[in-house]
Amino acid sequence: MTNKTPEEIMREAEALIRQTEQSLAATDELLRSTGTNPEQPLDAKQKAEAEAMFRQDMEAVEREVAEEAARLRFSNAPVKPAGTRKMRNLI
Repeated sequence: MTNKTPEEIMREAEALIRQTEQSLAATDELLRSTGTNPEQPLDAKQKAEAEAMFRQDMEAVEREVAEEAARLRFSNAPVKPAGTRKMRNLI
């Protein structure tokens, strides 16, 4: 673990804040470009559609995580040598 100075921590925090603000502004602009007002609350139909899309995205993420975990388990499994036999003593 590296020890950071308070100044470094503050610079990193400020950079994260700027990045977050830029992301929020980009999100607002994207919403406006699709005809949605970010300040206006969603009606019941829009909210249901948004929740359904969110659930689909979360299911896809969970599926990808499970697949990657299975790949990692398989790749880290010990490899048993195939076709090796114990040597016998000849008489």
